[in-house]
Amino acid sequence: MRWSLRYQILLPVAAVMLGTLVGVSLLNAYLSVRNTRTQIHQQLRNVAGTLSQGNFPLTDAVLQQTRGLSGAEFVVTDQAGNVVSSSRTGMLLPALALSPQSGEQLVLGDIVQVGSESYFYAVVGLPRRSEIVQSQLLHIFYPEESYQSALWNAVFPPLIVGGVSLILVVFLAMMIAARVTRPLGQLRGQVDRIAQGEFEPIRLPDRNDEILDLGLSVNRMAEMLAGYEEKVRQNERLRTLGQLSGSMAHQLRNAVTGCQMALELHDRKCIVKNETLDVARRQLVLMERYLKQFFSRGDHLTEPYCPVDLTLVVENVLKLVSPNAEHAGIELQFIAPEERLLVEGDTDGLEQLVINLLQNAIEAAALPRDEKQKMNQVFGKVIIRIMTDSKNHVILNIQDSGCGPAEELKESMFEPLVTGRIDGTGLGLSVAREIVRQHRGEIRWKRKDNMTHFIVEFPHPHREMQ
Repeated sequence: MRWSLRYQILLPVAAVMLGTLVGVSLLNAYLSVRNTRTQIHQQLRNVAGTLSQGNFPLTDAVLQQTRGLSGAEFVVTDQAGNVVSSSRTGMLLPALALSPQSGEQLVLGDIVQVGSESYFYAVVGLPRRSEIVQSQLLHIFYPEESYQSALWNAVFPPLIVGGVSLILVVFLAMMIAARVTRPLGQLRGQVDRIAQGEFEPIRLPDRNDEILDLGLSVNRMAEMLAGYEEKVRQNERLRTLGQLSGSMAHQLRNAVTGCQMALELHDRKCIVKNETLDVARRQLVLMERYLKQFFSRGDHLTEPYCPVDLTLVVENVLKLVSPNAEHAGIELQFIAPEERLLVEGDTDGLEQLVINLLQNAIEAAALPRDEKQKMNQVFGKVIIRIMTDSKNHVILNIQDSGCGPAEELKESMFEPLVTGRIDGTGLGLSVAREIVRQHRGEIRWKRKDNMTHFIVEFPHPHREMQ
């Protein structure tokens, strides 16, 4: 049989308290009964002593008054058993031959039946009062009903107090057990939900004890497992993407080669040079370079970083992305620094970084096609700024007029395969962050003046060389 934790806590506590209260209640009842018996016998001893030592005659009136004080019936007889006086008219003596007792050591004897009533019976010898009056016997009859009533009145209060105390103790024990087991039950339910893949934290109880510590640990475990699950999903998606990208890259390389050959043949036939074809040719060269990097998989040795003019990198990239921006209705604005700002790095990696950030900004600032048709005079804007900060770092700031990332993507937008667009891959910002890390820089974003700012901070090359 499986016992719940509540009963495992409640039963031992209740058993100990129950045993203690029952024992105390029974002891109090026993002592009360014993004290009541002693009081009754002592009262009768006092009455018998008074009647024995008094000089007044023991008449019916005196015995009746004594009955009113003690609750017992009294009969005075001579040695032959003849009734001399009585507290109750017609009181018959039992057919018992009891030895007389002294008043100081009076103890009620067995129960006798007198008429329809039962009495505790005792006989006390009275001293001889004069030469005329012989020694007499005092017969004492204490009603059994009164005796039992006195004992019950003595037992009842301790039992009532013990019973009420027992109920209170059981109630308090149940409350204590519930206070312990209820949050434990919630934690058990949370652990079950975690086992089923639900990693939402639970609301912690308003207390400061081990239960709170356990709840904090369970919530931390849920958060860690949620992070691990997300990483596993990302790794699985990346692994699947890697498996598919090999064949796709091979087909793309073949297509790029075919496009280059077609453009060269077209360029030979054209008499007037077309700048648009030059942009397309540079895009294809750039694509082929990326495909070569993909096939090499980083096995080749990279060349040492050297000072690169970031302004030239941005200007070259603007020539590549300008057609895309013009097609999307986006105004590109480049605020170049007054002087050359160099960063330690490789030109290809920095170009890829700027391309990813600019393409992301253009797509974020672009209006939907149906809205552009309705609002021909409204254009998005992308601003590129290069500058330095107070720490002599080179800052690349790319801002767009888009509405900013969705609320659920603000904390994970640099993670792989995280995107807010239906046709997005979720790799642009992830690749950009990796390139920034390779250049020992930092990347972050913020919203300011209704613009989304992506800020890349590079260490100054001269400062790094010192």
